[in-house]
Amino acid sequence: MTMHRIFTTILVCLFGASVQPGAGEIPACGLEAAIINAGLVDISKADSTIRIEIINDSPHNILGENVYGCLQKGYLRREALTKLLAAQAFLRA
Repeated sequence: MTMHRIFTTILVCLFGASVQPGAGEIPACGLEAAIINAGLVDISKADSTIRIEIINDSPHNILGENVYGCLQKGYLRREALTKLLAAQAFLRA
């Protein structure tokens, strides 16, 4: 079993296998749908000026393979996103 498959299985178990994205959202993959269904929020939708780099989404990492598979966006819990947005506002000031 590859690291990608193990990681995806763990995330789906943590966030739930039910795929029910919010209204108007079309998830790129099942993993993303499970994350959205778990209540995590896409950082770029909240503030497009925050740059996201998903480090392990290519084979150029310590494992030598794409860990996240089809996942291409950064997600946070709503509470963490609120704090990130406050920090971003502070840094802009």
